Amino acid sequence: MDSPFVILNPAARSGRAGNFVEVLQELPGNPVVRFTTRPREAEELAREAIAQGYKKIVAAGGDGLINEVVNGIVSSSPADQAVTLGVLPLGTMNVFASELKLPLDSLEAAWEVILENRSRHVDLACATYLETQQQRFFVQLAGIGLDAEVLEETSSAFKMAFGPVSYFFSFLKVLLKKQPTLLLRCEENGEKKGTSILLGNGKFYGGAFPFFPEAALDDGHLHVLLFKHHHFWELLGNLPALLVGQPRSLRTVQYFKTKELAIISQDPRFQIPFELDGEMVSHLPIKFSIEKQRLPVLVSEV
Repeated sequence: MDSPFVILNPAARSGRAGNFVEVLQELPGNPVVRFTTRPREAEELAREAIAQGYKKIVAAGGDGLINEVVNGIVSSSPADQAVTLGVLPLGTMNVFASELKLPLDSLEAAWEVILENRSRHVDLACATYLETQQQRFFVQLAGIGLDAEVLEETSSAFKMAFGPVSYFFSFLKVLLKKQPTLLLRCEENGEKKGTSILLGNGKFYGGAFPFFPEAALDDGHLHVLLFKHHHFWELLGNLPALLVGQPRSLRTVQYFKTKELAIISQDPRFQIPFELDGEMVSHLPIKFSIEKQRLPVLVSEV
């Protein structure tokens, strides 16, 4: 079917995204609009749309919704008959949309990108649970340790009440906890140790901050930030260099790229969480890999 199939998260932007339902239904191109009512429902809706013959699935929300839609697409669409992903950035944080250089402040301009039908293929990152071999895909970011614990600590009600500031309060709380050592293993770089890890498929983290300055969505690599220690003043001191894309200037942070890596806890008594595209998923052990240019995405510039 030629009509775009739009999946809207009405809870995005602290519940304000629900105001866009009628606007979306009146946009040109005869879009079919469905909205989610619970977690992981977007995956089901994407699979249903593909089964009905839709070739263009649009995620209208933030990075978490995009992640769900992408997993629904990948689980239902063979690589040689890929369904195209469209993005309407209606979330509080729209990191993947920033990476794609999509219009962030105009729904109409973002919809024009959907109608113009220009696409590029981007890499698709994969997390494989080592204990079950189950897989989950992501497009932008994974965080293991501190980053994921902050998300785990931040309740939905807290986010609704305080927005992005809620993560800062959770960050302060998590910093008081003892962080176990992570073991990272990959063929290119051997074994490394640290207390927190960020993986980037693209350049940006937490908005338009280039934590991974050498990354590109189609370079066939995961870009890794490995934090060796867990000290407040050290993390605070590292922040300015990370915000301006200079991680290689930091003494206690390692920056490198890889195609595959496994991460486990040095102490199995600790359950260490990980997040994908800003949503808490599960706990270690985990293996990450990359599928080069697997996913077609609608963009304003090719």
